[in-house]
Amino acid sequence: MRLAVNFLGLVLCFGLFNTARAQSTMLNADKPSDVSRLNDDQTKFDDDKPLPYGYVGDRDIMWYKIVWEKIDLDQKINYPLLYPLNDNSVDDSRRSLFQVLVDAMEDAAESGSDTIGISQVYATSYFNEDGRKSMEEIKSATKAIFLPNAALSILGQYEITGTENVELFKQRAMAEKLGEFPELYPQDLVDQMKPYMIPTEITAANIKEYHIKGMWYFDKRQGEMKYRLLGIAPAGYDINSQNPTFSGDPQVIPYFWVWFPDARQVLHNSKVLNPENGSKPISFDHLLNSRRFSSFIYKTENMYEDRQVKDYIPDNSQMQLLEAERLKEEIRNFELDMWNY
Repeated sequence: MRLAVNFLGLVLCFGLFNTARAQSTMLNADKPSDVSRLNDDQTKFDDDKPLPYGYVGDRDIMWYKIVWEKIDLDQKINYPLLYPLNDNSVDDSRRSLFQVLVDAMEDAAESGSDTIGISQVYATSYFNEDGRKSMEEIKSATKAIFLPNAALSILGQYEITGTENVELFKQRAMAEKLGEFPELYPQDLVDQMKPYMIPTEITAANIKEYHIKGMWYFDKRQGEMKYRLLGIAPAGYDINSQNPTFSGDPQVIPYFWVWFPDARQVLHNSKVLNPENGSKPISFDHLLNSRRFSSFIYKTENMYEDRQVKDYIPDNSQMQLLEAERLKEEIRNFELDMWNY
C-alpha cells in the first residue's frame, strides 16, 4: 500500500513539475519572444520524448487486420486536427497538424538528415522505397501557378511555348530561380510576368480529411486487442482543380503519406490546445495514438488488391457507411469471441 502511495506521489510531482515549468516560461518572460522558449538549464535537462512503443514479437500476434480510415474534418470532434487555419492569428506554439507536417518535412530537406524533422514521406500508403517523395515533389502537389491566356501570350513573344517549356518556367518561378537563367528569361519578361506569378498553395484551410493506415492486432501475451498507427496523409482537392479553367468533378486525394513512427517526435513536440485546461496541452502524437478522433474504414487488406468499400458498393453513401461499421464490428467481435467458452 505504501509503495502504491509513493508511486502515485511521484507521478503527481512529475506532472506538477511539467505544468509549473510551462507556466513559469510565460509568467517569467522578459519579452514576448521568450514565451515557450526554454532557458539554458531547462534545455540541458529537457529529455521530453514520446512514449516508446513496446516490442511486439511475431509470435505474440495471434491475429491482425490492416485497415485504412478517413478522418472527416467537418466533424467537430476532429477540429483539433484542423485548426488553427491561420497560424498568424494565434500563439506561435499552436499550429495545425498540416503545417506541423510541412514544416518538419522542410526541416528534413534543408538539413539533409534523417534524424531531423520528417524524412520518411511517400507517394502511397504502401511505403515502397521507390515511392519516396522529395520536397520538390511534395511542393509540386501542393503549390501551383495557373497562367491565363494573356500570360501565355507574353511567354510566346519570348518563344517560350509548348507544355514542357511553360511548365519548366512555372517550376523555376515557384522556386524563385528565374534569375539564374537570364539568357532564357530576360528581366523584361520577368517584370511583365510578375502579376501572373502569384502561386496557389494548399494550406490547412484546404485540408478536408486525413487518411490513416493502421493495424489492429490481438496480442496473445497480454490477451487484448491493440492498435498501431502506421501512416497518415492529409487529403484535399487536387491542386489542379483550383485552376480557373478546370472543368469536371474535383476529387479528394492524399497529397503525401508520412510514415508515422518517423513523425512521432515532431508530433510529440507540437501541442493541441486543451479547452478544459490550458496548462495541460495534448500532443498530436498522444491524440492520434489514443484515437481521440472520429473516423470510418474505407479500405481493408483483402485479396481483391485491397479494393475500397466504394469499389464494391458504388453510388450509395449510406450503404458504404454501414459496410464500414460492419468492418469495425468484425474487428471488435474478434476480441469478444476470444473470451467465449
